[in-house]
Amino acid sequence: MTKSFTFRGILSMVLLAACFQAATAQAFWTETFSDQGTALTNWEHGGTNGGTINWDWTDVLAAGNWQPGDFMAPTASTGYMWFDSDANGEFAHDVTLTGTGNPADCSGKSNVHLKFYTYFRTFTGSDIGTIGISTDGVNFTYHNVPQFDALEAEVSTIQLFQGYIDMAIPEADGQATVWVQFRWQGEFEYYWKVDDLEMYEAAGAVPCDMNPDMIICDNIESYNLGNISPQAAHWSPWSGAQDSQISAEVSDEQASDGTKSMKVKKDGASGDDQLLLLGNKNTGRYSLKWMMYVGAGNAAYFNIQNSETAGQQFNGEFYLYTNGEGEAIEVVNNQQVVVGSFNYPQEEWFPVEMIFDLDNDLAKVYVAGELARGWAYPGDVGGIDFYAADNSFTFYVDQVEYVGLPAVTYNEDECSAALDITQYFGGTPNVPQTTGLFDNTTATVGADDPVPGCFLDDPTSSTDGSLWFTFTGDGGKYHVETVPCSAGANYIDNGDTQMALYTGDCGSFVSIECNDDLDPDGFGDFRAGFDITTESGIDYHLLVDGWSDANGVSMGQFCIEVTRLPDIDCAQGAVGTYTLDNNSFVCFGSDVFDILTLNQGSYTIPNSGALNGASWAVTTVPVSAGVWPPSLGAQYLGSTPVSPVPFSVSLPNDDPALTQPVILYFTPVVVGNASSGVSSPGLGDVDTTGACFFIGVSSPVIYLPALQPLVGTATFTQVVDPPGSNGAIDLTVTGGFYEFLQDPSAYTVTWTGPNNYTSNDEDPTGLEAGTYVASVSDITGCVSDISVTVSVTTPTKDPVSVKTLQLSPNPSTGIVLLNLELATAADVRVDVLNTLGQALQSTNAGKVNNYSQLLDLSRFAEGTYFLRVTVDGETAIRRVVIQR
Repeated sequence: MTKSFTFRGILSMVLLAACFQAATAQAFWTETFSDQGTALTNWEHGGTNGGTINWDWTDVLAAGNWQPGDFMAPTASTGYMWFDSDANGEFAHDVTLTGTGNPADCSGKSNVHLKFYTYFRTFTGSDIGTIGISTDGVNFTYHNVPQFDALEAEVSTIQLFQGYIDMAIPEADGQATVWVQFRWQGEFEYYWKVDDLEMYEAAGAVPCDMNPDMIICDNIESYNLGNISPQAAHWSPWSGAQDSQISAEVSDEQASDGTKSMKVKKDGASGDDQLLLLGNKNTGRYSLKWMMYVGAGNAAYFNIQNSETAGQQFNGEFYLYTNGEGEAIEVVNNQQVVVGSFNYPQEEWFPVEMIFDLDNDLAKVYVAGELARGWAYPGDVGGIDFYAADNSFTFYVDQVEYVGLPAVTYNEDECSAALDITQYFGGTPNVPQTTGLFDNTTATVGADDPVPGCFLDDPTSSTDGSLWFTFTGDGGKYHVETVPCSAGANYIDNGDTQMALYTGDCGSFVSIECNDDLDPDGFGDFRAGFDITTESGIDYHLLVDGWSDANGVSMGQFCIEVTRLPDIDCAQGAVGTYTLDNNSFVCFGSDVFDILTLNQGSYTIPNSGALNGASWAVTTVPVSAGVWPPSLGAQYLGSTPVSPVPFSVSLPNDDPALTQPVILYFTPVVVGNASSGVSSPGLGDVDTTGACFFIGVSSPVIYLPALQPLVGTATFTQVVDPPGSNGAIDLTVTGGFYEFLQDPSAYTVTWTGPNNYTSNDEDPTGLEAGTYVASVSDITGCVSDISVTVSVTTPTKDPVSVKTLQLSPNPSTGIVLLNLELATAADVRVDVLNTLGQALQSTNAGKVNNYSQLLDLSRFAEGTYFLRVTVDGETAIRRVVIQR
């Protein structure tokens, strides 16, 4: 099937309960489609379809003509269900697959989840695949699948999701009969495959006081109003004196649950300075959480103490300012350095969460769900200091939970044990942070590893030699790429890595970014990398893979380099420059990309707002500065998608219907602080309200149809001596761009001749006798050069015995009458020569006195020829022109 390209058209907190759930959740309902007859009986095709294809059963892993890779469901080889939208043709469909004969019994079940393995490949990106749940077999509640919704229109990269989907289906809770339905609305897409369905009960969160690894569970409710320190061993004022004035107090003014909380304030000479003692931990992994309340116009502060003995070492400070903004602070050389920023709500309770992994020297702090800081943490965990520095610091703390977590053993070969590299994020802008060496030589392919659509393995996308990493977003903008660092001779083959970024859980991902080569055209730089704007508090999984083909997989060592990008506002934006070669002509079968050289360093792309980047507009007229290209109406033909990095535009000249040259104007555009409601938006999809944009130089580019080869013919005027140097050449050129321009400026001519003669005149004059060669080049560079050779001669005197030598007619269409009269009989030979002096036709007349003969030259092409008559060894020359 041919589908046309259109130019108009880029760790959530892991609770102990979650670990418990993953280890113990058991399916109470399954479907593997392993028996064809049973599957087709229990699962019915329905809906509406203009085509003839139904949901059907198959056990062919590579079903589908345009399948990039096999279906990898665990039991796919024993059968699965699929719908082939590609074979259905250009017909709209809203088709369903309903398990009418295999409903699930969810009686007594709560928090029911549906999990299944799927392969969903789109073409338009506008199709909708949903999961329906019904408790009566008629009325269905439909759930969108974020992994499907994240796919875009297939333009230059394959758009597919393959892997597990896991979703909560609350309408199934406690229901005796639950039907599952797969529904696909689209037109002329590719295919959807499903297998290995199951339902299970997801475990709920474990209360702190029921957690076997709990250390502190304190909701403040058991305390009396007043000084908190004497009422529990884990509360102590900075001074250590339990009745100190700087001790915080139990208050009933605010509470996140119950009626009480801890209030930290400054209402006297000294502000409260209250320690939460955490046990001087130097090994293990821990979670510390509390709820916090800051009133309007107030501020809050806490820091991490290395020891329960106050003041020995600060391991991080966090300021919550009166305007709802916050900063993480580290003191370097007695100077406070901002190492993280966040926002928090005032006049409402919000969570503060900390994860300490002391075995792997990592720590993360979240405030109101945002990552305030994630960093390499070589210290210990002694306590938390809550402090009110002045009268603006008034805040409340409640529901303190401090628990041990299972140890983490990182194994980059497994998605579930992905190495946490959060510590390399959050650095100084434009200062790269580089990890240590990783080696994919022994890496394996996991059953849940997705197959990213942008990977350009040969022959199909695959995950070979893949390693997994994870990090938590902090809201910053970053460039991430692979680098050789200290790999040396063990550097992965040509640096040929591939990279994909996801949110979600292993086996149930949503694709965020994907890149095969830093060089988008796959020439030179085979490393992988991309720019991302992270969402604070969101956990990401990064897949780094080695490119593969029939000869093997790229293996070896590499590092990951993370560079925080500076904030660039609209006032700093600038569009870049470029040059065009080949006189701006794009030959048939070529691409504007082939003649364009981009100066990437001349771009400055703002990175504020939801949408920023570079694009190319294509129009029929130049675009002036300050004019938004889509506002040109019909003169605006479209644009490339807005890309976060500048790139050279590609638009191939491959339409066989092109019969005349077409002029298109290409204009680079930079847009900042914009928004759009679609994925990979073109300029026409961009909302410029409040945005900025910059228009570069519009350049005309001529797209040419296939050109005819150049053909050159020439005639010459003989040199008359004396006086000499009066020969001339008349050159005629056809083919190439001349056929459209009808002007000699369509080609260039360079003549060379005797005595170092050169000339760029098409028809040179004042020539000496000799051989001249013209090199003719089409100005488009789209057809091959030709050369034309001409011998300019000097007339010779006839032999004395020749009384008459005539040719008629001359010029002739092909038949020429030769009349020769000699004074005495002699041996006569007649030769027809071309301009190179080569004999084309010869006749021996014998010994004659008079000779009259019709010469048939009709088989010769138009042009100039010479008749050479030899009389007893002496020659007479006549020029003859064939002209039709």
